[in-house]
Amino acid sequence: MGFTKRQTKIIAILDRASGYTTVDALAAELQVSKRTLHNDLNAIIRASDSPIIEKKRGIGIRIQRQQSESRSANKSKETATILRVFKELLLDEQTVTIQGLADNYFVSQTSILKDLNTIRDEWLNESTVSLKSDAHGTRLVGNETQFRKTLIVFNEMVMELCGKKFQLEDADVFCQFYPEELVDSCIDVVKSFESYHLFNIATHYELNVFHALLAMSYRMWKGYHLPSERNTLKLDEVMGLKNYLVAKDLLEMLAERVSFSFTEDDIYGVSVYLQANRLEFKLSETYINETYHQVVVDIIRRMSECVHVDLTQDTTLYENAIAHFYHMVFRLKQGIHIRNPLLEDIKGEFRLMFDLTWIVLDEQCERVGIELNDDEVGFMMLHFQSALDKTMKSRKLLVVCPKGIVSSGFIVNRIRRVLPPLDIIESVSATSVERFDLDYVDLIISTIPLLDVNKPVVVVSPLITEKDLEAINHAYQEKLVLQEKETALVIKHLTPYIHPSYVFCSQEAQSMSEIVDCVAEQLLADGYVRKGYRESVLEREANGGTELATGGAVPHGSLEFVNKTIIPVWINKTPVKWGKYYVKVIIFFVLAKNDLSHAKSLLEEIFKLVKSKQFINTKLLALSEKELLILLSGGEEID
Repeated sequence: MGFTKRQTKIIAILDRASGYTTVDALAAELQVSKRTLHNDLNAIIRASDSPIIEKKRGIGIRIQRQQSESRSANKSKETATILRVFKELLLDEQTVTIQGLADNYFVSQTSILKDLNTIRDEWLNESTVSLKSDAHGTRLVGNETQFRKTLIVFNEMVMELCGKKFQLEDADVFCQFYPEELVDSCIDVVKSFESYHLFNIATHYELNVFHALLAMSYRMWKGYHLPSERNTLKLDEVMGLKNYLVAKDLLEMLAERVSFSFTEDDIYGVSVYLQANRLEFKLSETYINETYHQVVVDIIRRMSECVHVDLTQDTTLYENAIAHFYHMVFRLKQGIHIRNPLLEDIKGEFRLMFDLTWIVLDEQCERVGIELNDDEVGFMMLHFQSALDKTMKSRKLLVVCPKGIVSSGFIVNRIRRVLPPLDIIESVSATSVERFDLDYVDLIISTIPLLDVNKPVVVVSPLITEKDLEAINHAYQEKLVLQEKETALVIKHLTPYIHPSYVFCSQEAQSMSEIVDCVAEQLLADGYVRKGYRESVLEREANGGTELATGGAVPHGSLEFVNKTIIPVWINKTPVKWGKYYVKVIIFFVLAKNDLSHAKSLLEEIFKLVKSKQFINTKLLALSEKELLILLSGGEEID
């Protein structure tokens, strides 16, 4: 009988060992239980005419060398046949017959049938291609993604069955299956990470990248390309774009050495693979310009202020951001434009973070001498969104007690028993709670009744009894975990920045430039902005529009030209062309530097106003000028 993949690995591990190996050590290396390991060992013993595994109580297990050599020779012969059969099916894409394979390899039809069953049972699954047999013979069927995944499985199979600790230097074994030039090129590309484009890659990831590059580039070399199947946006797909530019570099390096073409979807496919395997690429410390370092530190600090989450201690974010920023600046200075294939999806799904990223990056452009575009901002935004996603599992709770932090320590330790470990708990005295920013607090736990607080409050005793803990847990589940349906639209943060003279209703402008000119001229005359603001708004639109498919637009210029924050609102009677779409509602986001910490809350309310075409047409445009002013002043709710 044939051995399973794990049993083959057990034999290989024991064969490499110089003496006895304990069951505990072997089980740990294979990441299986001792019971499973014993079952595998017994199966190996039963499969041989005489035992090849020697067990010694209290010492361990080992291979009986004389018998293992014979068994190894037989196994190597079986493996060689399986690999040749698999190559004909997978790499050569042949339709084979059992009789034909038996004749070619001078073995019995029973042996070939066993090999095909091994391939099907041990190496193929629902994510790979599948074996199909009919009157014409046996072949592999599946889509392009499945073929590429199966090639990666094949590569891992070759590596594992080599029977030794496989290193990248041993990868020339693949030349018996793939074109030698392609294998050598993939080896060279992986080896050159440290010098080419300044990327370093952890040693233990080298083989993973090698397998993927070899498999995917082989399919491209044969003229196969991934189809466009991204009909709906998924977060993991968007996050795969963090490695999109790395994937593009890798394929370009290979294409220079081996003649093949690749598509945008091929780049995307490689980038998703890199993301799925958590491959991290870091910029060499030697090349981190001090100016770039300080700029990225400032960008992360400013973004932290915008989203009210401390990202400054996230080393992964810094490493990803500095690597991306270095190459982004190089591309922009050299006039190299890289298209972001999911830009429209990103702007639709993550519009708030996209605009915040643009604003924060734009603030630093002059320091490094670049002009932004939407594609680059979209790539950079992904690093911030990924960092934020790691913090989204936590909620912020506030503990209020008369004596503040000293007495609240006991309360915090008690309530930790019923709260998730990632939740953030802060303490404040009763006299200070009115001055505390409650906008980003999810739940308040207080030892005294609180009045006029627009947040869920649980009043508990200073000793935090079991009954109190039950009440806290109940409120947590009800208010935070079980999300209530979407509430009515209430304008609160925008209100201080709304002025009647900057609410333009029933306007009849004919173009975007006419609207920008009118608003910018009035802003300049009233001292809200300085000279150059109008040009910065138009430049922003030229580099990537601020319009939405819903019929709204949120134009904004550089913070450098803004003296004081204000939110002008323009309602046009007829739609005007604004970039790719026609819009009727234009909300100018005129933000001063000293109000950057309010950017997130302001943009959240702006995007609620232009959140959907139906809302704009049936709600917003139906309001009179007076009703609109009341809404923007926080005096009315709209369901």
